Amino acid sequence: MTEPAFDFEEMLRASERQVADAGELERRTADMLGRAESSDGRVKVAWSAENEFAELAIDPRALREGSEKLAETIMNVTRTAKQDLQRQVKELTEELFGASGNPMEVQPDPAELQETIEGVRDLFSGGLRDANRLLEQMRKAFER
Repeated sequence: MTEPAFDFEEMLRASERQVADAGELERRTADMLGRAESSDGRVKVAWSAENEFAELAIDPRALREGSEKLAETIMNVTRTAKQDLQRQVKELTEELFGASGNPMEVQPDPAELQETIEGVRDLFSGGLRDANRLLEQMRKAFER
């Protein structure tokens, strides 16, 4: 019986590493905050991984600019804080999973996937043939 072109145990170990890394990613992103402030420093925002404000600081001088200007500033600073958080998560993802990034976004190569499927099929087919041969030998031995 020929060996398949892949190492099933290595594939299992790689999967276990990815599960562990995904858990690490979840733990570490839970405490992350994206931060930003307005150009004049009067509005500061921290955005959490739970998609909510973690901190919002408004200097009283920012209130003098009127509610429309303040609202626009808060929206812009919040957007920048969200982007900062996304950048941090992306960097952590690359740190844990390598330059390819998130393993859930990786598209398998169809030819490689087909080869793996054929290898698994051959592995099980060969095992089944060997088992049938062994059963046949046992049957013959008991008939004697």
